[in-house]
This record gives sequence, structure tokens and C-alpha cells, in this order.
Amino acid sequence: SGAHGVRGDVLVSPRTDFPELRFATPGKRWLRARAAGKMQVRELELLRGKAHTGKKGWIVRFDGVDSLDEARQIVGSAVLVKTEDRPELEEDEIYSLDLVGMSVIVKV
Repeated sequence: SGAHGVRGDVLVSPRTDFPELRFATPGKRWLRARAAGKMQVRELELLRGKAHTGKKGWIVRFDGVDSLDEARQIVGSAVLVKTEDRPELEEDEIYSLDLVGMSVIVKV
């Protein structure tokens, strides 16, 4: 990921199976980044996004990020959404995050 252009756009490297929903659909997003030695979360409004096929990423615009310097400040942040905003999965599918904390039993 990185700043893209001089007007505050950001190139995002998606780590989701739903990039259109995450990066092309306007709405609230949360950016998580380390600042001053601790993790901080900042709420931003996603205004728009479009696929950038050459870079295999998405070019997005957040409200309040209007310059190259402001875009550089959020480079490296993780884009988060609320759990309830996750799409419904098929019966035989599961989110990997839902596996965290579960026990693994190996049968030989």
C-alpha cells in the first residue's frame, strides 16, 4: 500500500475475499496503526474506491485525507470493518478470525 497521486488517494493491498464490498462501497471504516508506541484506531469515511489492476490493489479516497502528506500518514494502516458488516457465508464456509481461540484435536 502507499499514497497514490497528490490529492490524498491511497493504494490499498486487499487481504479480503470481498474487495468490492470493502473498498468500493462508501461508508465508515476504521484504520488501525501503531502510533507513539501503541495501537490506535481512527474512524474515517470511505468516499470511493476503484480497482487498480496493474498494482493488484484498490485506489481509495477517505474523507479528510486530501493531500499526499495526509495519505502518507495512514500508509501501513489496517482497514477494519465491524463484525456485523461481514457478508453472510455459505453453510460450509467460515471466517478464519472465528477460528482464533478454538482447540485443535489431532486424531491419529
